[in-house]
Amino acid sequence: MSVQDKNLKFDCAQLGLYQVRQYEHDISYHADIVALGLVKRLTHVALHLSKYAYGISLSRSDKKFQKDYTDAFVMIVSGANLLDIDLSEVNEYEKFVEGGFLSNYLYFSAIFSKSCESYDHFEKHSFHKSWESSICSLFKLFEKDSIENNINVIDCANKRLDQVEFKIDSKNVVFKIKNKLRV
Repeated sequence: MSVQDKNLKFDCAQLGLYQVRQYEHDISYHADIVALGLVKRLTHVALHLSKYAYGISLSRSDKKFQKDYTDAFVMIVSGANLLDIDLSEVNEYEKFVEGGFLSNYLYFSAIFSKSCESYDHFEKHSFHKSWESSICSLFKLFEKDSIENNINVIDCANKRLDQVEFKIDSKNVVFKIKNKLRV
């Protein structure tokens, strides 16, 4: 994982550039998900956050932790984009619970998932407020944790998108044809 100075908060310009890149990545590389309705897309984010919980529970030196930590951050930014949240302006978030990073990750991911599930049941629930609050809290959790642990999670996320885009492009027939035509 890349290193970041402990005394710095996320650079607003770097964060903004990443958030825009994440939006463009989702539009260009995940048309199957973009075609879904908003609530289904938010549920997709919730499933990803749940999928990464085990990896995040491992030792920080474990490669699976490092990958899933980054992937979870990617999904938090994707969720923020769905909810029209400019992450550089996020100052308010729910108070963290006791138990450290993992407990808070599970807590706020569960709140996010509960909103998706409540929507399916058409329960009386403040869906949008709950989605926004939990995504903002998850974002602040990752900001705090990455700074405390010298992880430049934005740099890691950009590198992860590079990997995903290369993998998808290398299987795409249009990409293959473009490469043939350049030769």
